[in-house]
Amino acid sequence: MPEDQSKISYDLDWMLQSEKVSDADLARALTRTYYLEIYYLSTYFIKDIEKAEKAAKDAIAEAVRHRSEFWGTNGLRVWIFQRAVRICRKSNGVLRRKTGQGGKEIRLPASLNSPEKYLLLLRYGIGLGADEIAHLTNQPEEKVRSRLKYLRSKTGMRQEAVEIPAQEKHETVVGLEKKADGIEIVGSFTGYEEHLRNCSICRAAVEYLKDADEFLKNAAAEAYPKPNLSEGQILAAARDIVNSAAVFGEKKLLSMRLKEIGFVLGAIALVGIVVFSTNLLAPNEPLEPEIVYIPVTATPPANNLQTFHGKGEADKIGDLPKSIEPLKMTSTVDEIIKRMKISSSLWDRLWVEGVIFDYGPLGYIGPPQVYYNRVWIEQPNSILVLGGQQELPDYFLMYSGFNFYERVMGSTIHLSMSGSDISSLHLRTPFSLVNNQSSSGTLFGYQLHDLLYPAFSDLLNNIDWEISKERIEEGGEGSEQTELNVIVLGIDDINGREAIRLRVDSSDGRTIQLSVDTKTGMILRQREFSGTIPSEIIREIVITSIRYTAEFPSSLMNPQMINQDIDWEDIWIPEDEGRRKPVGLLQSEHRYRMSGYRGTTPPEGFDPAESSLSFEYSVLPQPEKPDTWEAVIFADVYPVLSFPVGDPWNLTCMRSPDGSWITMAQNPNFDASDTENVYWINLLNPQITVKPAGSRFGLGTAFSPDSKYLVYSQTGSDGSPQGLFLYDLESYQVRRLMEVPFSAYFTWKPDSKQIAFFGGQRTTDLIEYVVDVELGEIVYQAEASIQNRTLNPESPAADWGVQFPPEYGGLERCVER
Repeated sequence: MPEDQSKISYDLDWMLQSEKVSDADLARALTRTYYLEIYYLSTYFIKDIEKAEKAAKDAIAEAVRHRSEFWGTNGLRVWIFQRAVRICRKSNGVLRRKTGQGGKEIRLPASLNSPEKYLLLLRYGIGLGADEIAHLTNQPEEKVRSRLKYLRSKTGMRQEAVEIPAQEKHETVVGLEKKADGIEIVGSFTGYEEHLRNCSICRAAVEYLKDADEFLKNAAAEAYPKPNLSEGQILAAARDIVNSAAVFGEKKLLSMRLKEIGFVLGAIALVGIVVFSTNLLAPNEPLEPEIVYIPVTATPPANNLQTFHGKGEADKIGDLPKSIEPLKMTSTVDEIIKRMKISSSLWDRLWVEGVIFDYGPLGYIGPPQVYYNRVWIEQPNSILVLGGQQELPDYFLMYSGFNFYERVMGSTIHLSMSGSDISSLHLRTPFSLVNNQSSSGTLFGYQLHDLLYPAFSDLLNNIDWEISKERIEEGGEGSEQTELNVIVLGIDDINGREAIRLRVDSSDGRTIQLSVDTKTGMILRQREFSGTIPSEIIREIVITSIRYTAEFPSSLMNPQMINQDIDWEDIWIPEDEGRRKPVGLLQSEHRYRMSGYRGTTPPEGFDPAESSLSFEYSVLPQPEKPDTWEAVIFADVYPVLSFPVGDPWNLTCMRSPDGSWITMAQNPNFDASDTENVYWINLLNPQITVKPAGSRFGLGTAFSPDSKYLVYSQTGSDGSPQGLFLYDLESYQVRRLMEVPFSAYFTWKPDSKQIAFFGGQRTTDLIEYVVDVELGEIVYQAEASIQNRTLNPESPAADWGVQFPPEYGGLERCVER
């Protein structure tokens, strides 16, 4: 990095982290310094000039919004460039610009592939150093320097100068090679002029570096002409970005840092929410599109169970004191929470229909899974629940008095419990539909009772505990307060009912949205957002129809009903009598279906290893295997490979550090520590899909840090060989390192020479091993426990500075490299 550029970055580092510098001033400074370069980089990815301009502005605006996330580790310019590249690659209609626009004669070296052209732009067009390119592309610096050396060799100039043995190179040449790669060198080489005059080999090497450098700069300038922006255009861009920062600042002022409810952080973790949604902070854009909910209209009753259903009518809230006023936009968060805590005391009988939308694991694109729940409640201890996917229910649950009955898919389960077994507290939150499984699909995500009984949900139960804890610890040593941003976003209309929408952002970026009924305090909608891909919704549950103080017939909660054969078609609203399939569901920009791109051919030189991935699933028409899905992997918008898999909600994924390989595991069982099926896929050569023989595998796989190897285990079922195996990603050869019945939790040493793991007889008598992968020899072994899952302090792996056991995740682990 040039010295002046380094000083500019240093000053901007201070501005980024200083509270004395406003967002607007920071936006102006970043625009003056980096806008032209970022715009130049954007034109490489996006051929539409207006879209490229917008991507460059968005990158700087995003950097301002997330200024607190910059720690100076990789340099400011690289930090902003990483955001720009991510925005460009996710932009709709992204196409890399072809070289040779404008009819100029292009002097590109022969046979440059796409990664080499990208390297040409970064080093010789924009002027990034090898160290910066390494951080930007997540590659080792030595690998980038090796690629730059290879790029210079393609110029065809003085090839003999390249072949100087490393041990014979004078330090002058070594230093000048670093300088040619853009690495800042301390000191001066003027003292070696005499050496260069007397060393013809070194002199030839220096002249070669100079000539090749000039050649590649000219080639980059002709292939990727730099945009010519006037000072006025840059100032105009700065105004646009400053306006964005100003809007963001106004929104940020709406937030209230409520130390008195800092305990909500723990509650959010219990509810299972992730993600700070940057879309909600994006300037000049609506918060998000609304769901078009299912219209449920009244139909003639065919059975007592079907007596009450239909669209919401005027409130009939029993025992609601007239002095209680509806919540307003001006209501404090404390007032909203208090209303939620008294919610279930404001009604005697309740009928609701709730719909759960699960938008799939991160990386999934396609329609969401939908599950309906219809609930009748008569306080204090009578509850009836029906659940199912669209046309028919597949789940029946009844609490009556102190008896509990359940039916799943036509099978009757009779359970009678005494009053001592089911307390009134349990009856307040009796049903847990979404934790069960049915043959028609998984019941997802949230507990419905958290919405209907907010006072007894994990969220508000934890509040009381935290308040007591704070009072005890107030002023005491070690007492902590967590800062939260709590925003009242506005008033929603949830199927005809007015609700206040709250958003709570924790300090670690997690977000939850609640739409709270302004009158009763019941939660009418709850949303969870993703942290890996900001703005992407993961799942939600919404009350589509509700009636307070409904008049139930006496036979509705009659326990004798459970002993009768129930015709599901009689107690579930048919589609032609009012039920409608969900349309216009909330799906973020990352969840559009890719079927329109089927068969689209990627442009020449397209590199899937450098691309973001997404996954589309659809059920295959195989009557003998109804649970078989077709998975299609997309790199950017281009299909790479399709193959059959099981339920996509039960897949985990891992991507190699260089982005060229992925592994997908089906139904990993963390209790039994094994996996049903594993797929190996080479994105650069998608015709090759490796799936070793055998039906059961150990828990997890692991790519080596240098992306040369993949380690996995086979448990030896169906007569297949058992042991720990090493798969060579270049030669496609498999080598068994150890013959161990079971192994899991593979963790590589950063230099890719050793691997640590637990092995033995399943979950008993496990040994911690450290193995040299080249020699296949055990370096260290000691007793281990699968329950403990920690490395022995004496183990050499304890000094590697890596996480053990490694984390396993869903498709989000494969979206980016």
